Amino acid sequence: MDTASATSNGHRRRPHDRFIPFRPNLNVEESHAKLFSPTPNQKESVPGQYRQSGAKGYWRLLSDAFHERDPRILPMTPTKTTLASSPFPWSSPCLSPDEGYDSPLKGSKRKVATSPDCIMDMPGLLDDFYTNVLDWGCKNLIAVALNTITYIWNAETRDCLQLDLKTTESENYYVTALTFDVSGAFLAVADNLGDIFIYDIEQMKMVSKSCGGGKGSIGVLRWSQSALACGTQKGQIVLFDSRQPKNDNRTQLAGHKHEVCGLQFRDSTPPYLASGADDGLINIWDIRANSSHTRIEAHTACAKALAWCPWKSNILVSGGGSVDGHIRLWNVNSGEQSGEVYTKSQICGLLWSPEYHELVSAHGSTKCDNNDVILWNMKNSEFDPVATLRHHCCRPLHIALSPDRTTLASVGADEAMCLWKCFPKRKPSPFSAKNVSKLNLDLAIR
Repeated sequence: MDTASATSNGHRRRPHDRFIPFRPNLNVEESHAKLFSPTPNQKESVPGQYRQSGAKGYWRLLSDAFHERDPRILPMTPTKTTLASSPFPWSSPCLSPDEGYDSPLKGSKRKVATSPDCIMDMPGLLDDFYTNVLDWGCKNLIAVALNTITYIWNAETRDCLQLDLKTTESENYYVTALTFDVSGAFLAVADNLGDIFIYDIEQMKMVSKSCGGGKGSIGVLRWSQSALACGTQKGQIVLFDSRQPKNDNRTQLAGHKHEVCGLQFRDSTPPYLASGADDGLINIWDIRANSSHTRIEAHTACAKALAWCPWKSNILVSGGGSVDGHIRLWNVNSGEQSGEVYTKSQICGLLWSPEYHELVSAHGSTKCDNNDVILWNMKNSEFDPVATLRHHCCRPLHIALSPDRTTLASVGADEAMCLWKCFPKRKPSPFSAKNVSKLNLDLAIR
């Protein structure tokens, strides 16, 4: 017989028998105990030590764990699995701790080792804000230029090689920029005469030489999958396309009036190149069309520090010089600013931690106790300081991140390089998606 009944509006109710309990939720012993126990007081009784706001959630969780909040003797309907009724409430892979009750640890910041793991002397390092003489390649090689000599240090074997690029008798000669290619097999090095040298790292041999800056210095080099970009003292950007013949592989981009010292490629589609210069301007270039996509005029001093967000390809972060002192977030699709922080210092470098979703900024100041490296939590585009790494007594001019994204390298005008273990690899949770058992009832679908 159909036990479904019709309501006044024509809808049919789900058939059920109110005298038959829902067996999956039936606990015979518990029901028997409730049947012969005195009627509980309807008003929830909370012991005095749990009456504070931070402890009430814990008391509710404890009560639910022992089913003290359900006065029914027989369960007639299936109950929804909640955070409190789960056998593993705080470890469920489907729920975040932020979705549960209030916790005294909610919002606490992670602990970061604020002392360098390694310190190395860098004698002869130029105290020049407009240079870029540090890079960490994907083969775990660190390249740093000290005046005329470029050193290549293997972070695994601790072996060190050197390249002496001095090709002139002029006393005023030095290396101004360097960068590894995406494979880590080649190193591009530029000098203050405008020459660019490409070296095969394995053979330690120069494979090509070209002129990029005319008679002016080259302040920055950056490599993409198919092109090498350099920024010149005259405000030009020169692109060398490795896919084109050598006599027809050069493209010039003109969008700055002063020295270009900041360049960053975006790997995603469409391919963009961000450029910053001493005029405070930031240009976003569409490499396919060799034209400007967005022009940003917000910084009042040199915009050297640039970094693309790894998990939001439309977000660019930029930093201004000592007169400006701002770090700004930009949506390059709309050209609008999405966040900023005033640091009262020169922004020497910026980079992102993809795993921790944090921003690293290097700050220069005339005060020896303000030359810091700061880690920021960038949740919701807000600059929430996580830790301050303080060792350099002069401004940290250059920063780089290791290939495994765990170690930060900073080189300062105090002629020291520090390695910081500030992004340790996180241990996989036993309840992560890869480790969840198919027998876990929390994930069962009825």
